[in-house]
Amino acid sequence: MSKLDLKEKSRYLRMQGFSLNEIVKKLNVSKSTLSLWCRDIVLTQPQVILLEKRAQIKNYAGALKGAHTNHLKSQFIINEEKQKAKKFIHKISNREICLIGTALYWAEGNKTGATFGIVNSDPAVILISIKWLSLEFNIKINDYMPRIFINEGHKNRELEIKKYWSNITQIPISQFRNTIFIKSKHKKIFPNTSSYTGVMHLRIKQSSKILYRTLAQVELFKNINYES
Repeated sequence: MSKLDLKEKSRYLRMQGFSLNEIVKKLNVSKSTLSLWCRDIVLTQPQVILLEKRAQIKNYAGALKGAHTNHLKSQFIINEEKQKAKKFIHKISNREICLIGTALYWAEGNKTGATFGIVNSDPAVILISIKWLSLEFNIKINDYMPRIFINEGHKNRELEIKKYWSNITQIPISQFRNTIFIKSKHKKIFPNTSSYTGVMHLRIKQSSKILYRTLAQVELFKNINYES
């Protein structure tokens, strides 16, 4: 296509409402040359509005593409780190389980009084605590006397929630102590009512020695020289 033909074609496209960038891509001409050829052409208001809409759509599509790309990158990193974690953890020994249990008690357990107790809403925390107590202190299932804390708005689901925790821990419901119903000034609305399972307070009969031993281990954790 001759330079004159390119100029005429460019002016025609511009008068049809195409943007300069669109014309550059279509005809492979420099933007500076195109600006010179089309500088006297004034777009109509409807053409300007249409160009703006097309630009918004293009920008939105670009943003979606960018978000998708970022998501894929994040997912790749997450999967990579999961594999590293799996390789690092590999297999946990019984001693390491006991150390984890002590660390969990340091974070979540009773520190005052003479009664052992660990409180959490995460079933995994409760289960690893039960495993730790079995390994280090030979605690059996019938030694537990757990208590559930439930928001008063779920009082009608008390038995359902007890069954949930009983199934997870294998502790019979008959060993559960009276449920504590938590009152709140503002009624909390839960988007998925059935997913609410309250909080478990895992307690043990005659647990003072276990408590003192655990707190002693916590003190040892505190005094470790982590710089060496």
